[in-house]
Amino acid sequence: MEEIRKLLIDMQADVNVQRYVDGMNPMDHFAASDSRRRNRSELRKAIFLWRQGASLSLRSASGLLPVDLIASSRLKVKFASSDALSDNDPLA
Repeated sequence: MEEIRKLLIDMQADVNVQRYVDGMNPMDHFAASDSRRRNRSELRKAIFLWRQGASLSLRSASGLLPVDLIASSRLKVKFASSDALSDNDPLA
């Protein structure tokens, strides 16, 4: 990982580059990832991006910010792991 970081810095990689199809950037990908799978390595990547100037106010093509994607990811995990649809739930 350290070699990749050094290479990105040396090549002056744009940490805010957005994918043409959906406008997602590297920080968006971290934010949208499954929060149950985030570990220290993933957090280090996000911190590295931020320290290199990754914008937290850059919107994707759908108008979402990284913080919106984190909130959406947490809601999905919370709903999937909760007992929201138990046997006595009228919506079940």
